[in-house]
Amino acid sequence: IAAFLIFTCNFFINVLLPFYFEDLRQISAGTTGIYMMVWPAVMLIATLFSGYFADNFQQENVTLFGLTILAASFFGWRIVDQQTSLLFVSLLLAMGGVGMSFFQTPNNALIMSNAPKEKLGIAGALNALSRNLGMISGTSLVTTILYFAMSQKIGYTITTYPHNHSNIFVYGMHTAFSSAALIITFTWLLTFYRAWITRNKQKKSLTSKK
Repeated sequence: IAAFLIFTCNFFINVLLPFYFEDLRQISAGTTGIYMMVWPAVMLIATLFSGYFADNFQQENVTLFGLTILAASFFGWRIVDQQTSLLFVSLLLAMGGVGMSFFQTPNNALIMSNAPKEKLGIAGALNALSRNLGMISGTSLVTTILYFAMSQKIGYTITTYPHNHSNIFVYGMHTAFSSAALIITFTWLLTFYRAWITRNKQKKSLTSKK
């Protein structure tokens, strides 16, 4: 469930940022691509560290740490507009890459390690299914929220970028990112509950041994 929700939110980035860079900020497609590469590039590097922490610390806590950074980045997108420094935008993308790597690596390990050996294939397939469903759902959800919010704001139905009405797009973008932040907050609470259950089980195990 957590993986599905997080991949749903991640595709808010993939859909909204090309509009933000190219239409709102008037940045070329090539330069936009370079900015968009910040997330996966940082994630590639951060995964080396997240793998180490996932192997040497409680995986539920590492997952929660990643979600905290990811949530902070999505809340940050709620204040981004046409005047926002591109350095700050890059920082939010970098935070997203770090948060995603520290979530995904231990979360995948938790899924596979808790599955029975005879069900590892099914567990892996369900894990991949949750990611793919999240990508599809994220694309559908963000476009629905974006265009609905812009249409409500401007007073008539919008089905494309509202040229000459940049404030309308910013409003729709903020609404979409606010929705994503709520989803990630729910996922954080879900993961916190999982970590809390694991901690209680460990305490009970130590008490019974004594």
